[in-house]
Amino acid sequence: MAQYIDSKENRITFGSDQQSCWLITPLKKSLAKASSIDFIVSFVMVSGVRLLIEDLKEGAKRNAQIRILCGNTLNITEPAALAMLYYELPENIEIRFYTENRRSFHPKSYLFRREDG
Repeated sequence: MAQYIDSKENRITFGSDQQSCWLITPLKKSLAKASSIDFIVSFVMVSGVRLLIEDLKEGAKRNAQIRILCGNTLNITEPAALAMLYYELPENIEIRFYTENRRSFHPKSYLFRREDG
């Protein structure tokens, strides 16, 4: 199964152009049911935050614990994206920034916990 990134559409696909194969589809489904949400990513961009901000707000309304850890690999993280998260989400959301000059930080982890298993 071929994997490729289509940056024009801001999606990761798995051998298909069908929306059901985009990474955003399972992310949104998991966000809708999660009681705990942890994102550990190497960078944050406005284009990605726009895709998920409403889902994160809904999670916050359900009192889901939301934690985001990001870095600034290759100076890609956009300050405007961090500002969107900070100002759009409630105060109880944890947003942390990993900084280490001598180490690479390039994770892509999306962890969800549900009360029903």
